[in-house]
Amino acid sequence: MRNGEHVVIDAHTHVIERMAGFGRKGESRAVGRGVARWVGGEEVKLIPNGWGETSFSHDTLVRVMDEHGISKAVLMQGSFYGFCNDYTFEATQRHPGRLYGMGTFDPYAYEARAVMDHLTKDYGFRGFKFEISRSFGLMGYHPDLCLDGELMIPVWRYAERAGLVVSLDLGTFGEPSLQLDAMAKIAGRFAGIRFVVEHLFYPGPGHFDDVRTALDLLARYGNVSFTVASIPNSTLPEAFPFPSACRYAMIARDVVGAERILWGSDLPSVAVNAPYRQLIDFIAESGVFSEGELRRIYAENAIRVYGLG
Repeated sequence: MRNGEHVVIDAHTHVIERMAGFGRKGESRAVGRGVARWVGGEEVKLIPNGWGETSFSHDTLVRVMDEHGISKAVLMQGSFYGFCNDYTFEATQRHPGRLYGMGTFDPYAYEARAVMDHLTKDYGFRGFKFEISRSFGLMGYHPDLCLDGELMIPVWRYAERAGLVVSLDLGTFGEPSLQLDAMAKIAGRFAGIRFVVEHLFYPGPGHFDDVRTALDLLARYGNVSFTVASIPNSTLPEAFPFPSACRYAMIARDVVGAERILWGSDLPSVAVNAPYRQLIDFIAESGVFSEGELRRIYAENAIRVYGLG
């Protein structure tokens, strides 16, 4: 997917004012060099060299987008980096027409309703992003969270009434966060919500049948779309052209259709392991998608799902 061939929208990126995560390992803090240190001492590099020492700013993101021919980006959030609603709003104000925000919050918060009002009415976010996974998200510190439980029903009702998008990182196979039956229930019950399941279930190598089975379960719900963000990262140590990641994308195309697949990267952390150029190009260079399918995957579906101008 070279510059000038197609419009390209990154449907899954992050900005980070300063890394301050929280999850199953406790809290993390930025220690420089793009590295975060968890309270137990484990360190992980989350920002590529040259993109920020302790943060990944919205100005840096737009510079990287310009260098790679990306027209727009949807900004996601999660506890792995640390919630940053106010900074995400700042990003959308500094770069209107380029960056579009998704809000997040802990649904266990006592004033969750007020937070939802603020994120949607004051900040104008397109919807909510929930990183559910046990490894990186809410179920790492709220292990009893259920997608179709009493806690979340008011959130889904709110999102449906407001016509919002809901982005969900459900984790991967073997994790309790991959609540496929519950996902099917809420997709059917709240048909007015445009759900986006991120990372195509973040499959490791060899989960082709699992991905197909999961997609088969959700295929009947036309309000559920899927991103291919981070799949090259989930299939490490495979390198470009990421054959397993391409195969997963092909399975998704065969089961739910190209009109329900969105390309995204999951910047910045994925670019520690592979250049952004490769993360952009691998779908196009697989050679198995038509020109029309590529236009939908790289831009048209994101415009439709997120209402991008």
